[in-house]
Amino acid sequence: MTRVLSFKPVFLTLAVAVLAALSFQPAQGKTIFDALPHTNDSDVPFYMEFSASSTLPPSKTGNYEPGNVDDDDPGTAWVEGAKGHGVGEWIQVEFTGEFTEVPISKIGIISGYAKGERFKQNNRIKKAQLVFSNGRRVSINLKDTAEMQYFSFEPVLTDKVKLVIEDVYPGTKWDDTCISEIEFHVPDDFVFKVKE
Repeated sequence: MTRVLSFKPVFLTLAVAVLAALSFQPAQGKTIFDALPHTNDSDVPFYMEFSASSTLPPSKTGNYEPGNVDDDDPGTAWVEGAKGHGVGEWIQVEFTGEFTEVPISKIGIISGYAKGERFKQNNRIKKAQLVFSNGRRVSINLKDTAEMQYFSFEPVLTDKVKLVIEDVYPGTKWDDTCISEIEFHVPDDFVFKVKE
């Protein structure tokens, strides 16, 4: 299992959240980092620890670590390293820091290796399941596009989100399934609370 720690200190910003049924949607609401509080002295760090069931070893062109889904660069990706299509493989994020659990209400995903011709050459996720720390599961179906796809659902209070691959669009050259970016969104009225 591969692990990487990532954090982004940010300023509190305003956004409008429109929650809808689970579906492919344009961007709405605010990301988890937009919801973070800010003090006069410094930004408040929020940590996301990524892990995966497997990871393709690095090559001459770069690495394929799970933290790549959080680098704001669709030209990098997490690539699973199991034999076959990668069905059953997973990537997980754990929210850590000085805050209580987070109500995730929307997830954005760029499926595949969104870097030119590599998108079609590698597998892309067709169907996946989101598994939350409270036991809730949400199934999502992705279109075969290199654009960000958004999926909304009733807010889930959680400190972990695991994405499990269930089906893929096959690549023309490699049998590796990739994810370039993942975003996590919270309801617009959510306020972070410090753990007691």
